[in-house]
Amino acid sequence: MSKDINDLGFPPNKRPPKTHYLKCHPGPFEAVRLRKKKCDVRINDREYMEGDTLELHRYDPDSTPTHNGDELRVRVTHCLYGPAFGVVPEGVVVMSIEPY
Repeated sequence: MSKDINDLGFPPNKRPPKTHYLKCHPGPFEAVRLRKKKCDVRINDREYMEGDTLELHRYDPDSTPTHNGDELRVRVTHCLYGPAFGVVPEGVVVMSIEPY
């Protein structure tokens, strides 16, 4: 097997795609639902990668209950990892997203 591919068939710096379950405030959630919001900026504490799925759960800290059951699934189509271009800090990722 090529040393450019690991045992699962992915390059060494890659892993199989996975789903991340995330809270999303009402404004951004609605913008994603309406296909107006095409990126998501997050602390890169989950090793986000191209091909991953974000399952966004509408979260409103000012209401009871805070979760109303609304959810959206989007695919990560590109990642820009900080530090980048002097505007994306280290430890932050800007993800291009598209709805399924």
